[in-house]
Amino acid sequence: MSTRVVTADVETPVETIAGLLIKFHISAVPVITDDNRIVGMVSEGDLLRRPEIGTDQRRHSWWLSLLVERTDLAQEFVKSHGTKAGDVMTKNVITVTEDTPIEEIAEILEKNQIKRVPVVSGDRLVGLVSRSNIVQQMACGRKIKIAVSKDDATVREEIERLLNSQPWASSRTTAVTVNHGAVELWGFVSSTDERDATRVALEPIAGIKSVVDHRGVKTGLQVSAY
Repeated sequence: MSTRVVTADVETPVETIAGLLIKFHISAVPVITDDNRIVGMVSEGDLLRRPEIGTDQRRHSWWLSLLVERTDLAQEFVKSHGTKAGDVMTKNVITVTEDTPIEEIAEILEKNQIKRVPVVSGDRLVGLVSRSNIVQQMACGRKIKIAVSKDDATVREEIERLLNSQPWASSRTTAVTVNHGAVELWGFVSSTDERDATRVALEPIAGIKSVVDHRGVKTGLQVSAY
């Protein structure tokens, strides 16, 4: 996570926040109290509907307007015309802790379509994890396949065990041969995507020198050769 976090408070002017986003090349800033508790988040999306740039008028279709509550319309007005962070911020902020696994953070970012998530200790802001932080982690910490001596039978057993564990793999229709580290796959698969997934899955296995996938793609009652 990044521990040097650009923040705002509820009284920070909207124009100042826009300037921070541009200056620091970031997409959102946490809004915190004097004792570092996070109370909201102002993102680029929160600033899209603004009278300053002529985008404040949200046009609802006539039938949808009948369903929109006055409270919702009032909230829209405050968000688009408010002048301070407390007016425009998203209040229900998704957070993680310092112990949250990186794979869980990646899922949170993807599922909620957000670019960064605050890290809290108790209810105090201690950092921020962004998509770029995860990419950096991948670049620095990617597992490297270490060349170790494995006999062909061990490699074949490891491949078969891996394929049997994957829900996308046609393990029952795949035969594996290994000859001095050269792997060949025979049989058929359900799609070319499965071939790609197999290639990616086998890459980290030590002892593999090459992979040739001879399997055909089963389409309906026909099998197309590779």
